[in-house]
Amino acid sequence: MIAHLRGKLAQKDPARVVVDVNGVGYEVFVPLTTFTALPDTGVEVSIDVHTHVRDDIIALYGFSTRRERSILKS
Repeated sequence: MIAHLRGKLAQKDPARVVVDVNGVGYEVFVPLTTFTALPDTGVEVSIDVHTHVRDDIIALYGFSTRRERSILKS
């Protein structure tokens, strides 16, 4: 399970970001509160992640703080 990502912010859209971690781009879905807290693309970021696994998809949901992750995950 992926619980945390640190790398360069490669793309930034209101619902999703891509974090480049040593050449691998992770697509992470984010709430608007996290989107607004993130810096511009090209800057290193650190994101707490919830990995959601289903039969047909593995999705990463990112949060700017652990507190936000625990609140929105509940």
